Amino acid sequence: MEETKSQGAAGSGKGPLTAIGIFLGVFGIAVIAGIFFTHTLHGKIINLICGGILLTIGLIAIYNDQVKNRTFHQPGADK
Repeated sequence: MEETKSQGAAGSGKGPLTAIGIFLGVFGIAVIAGIFFTHTLHGKIINLICGGILLTIGLIAIYNDQVKNRTFHQPGADK
């Protein structure tokens, strides 16, 4: 039997961390936008903190997935 190869080069696709990071980032932006609809100062501060945390975790997840999928070129390896 022949081994099947994945479609595309290794490391070219987006991993699950990118999808999770995009979701958390968009959700964090939505929570931050909720600041404008909150009437109390306490609620605005909580929305800012929670939205910032969600956005930060989302960006870190996207960054980690991009670094994990990056291929490094070794000088002299193509000789």
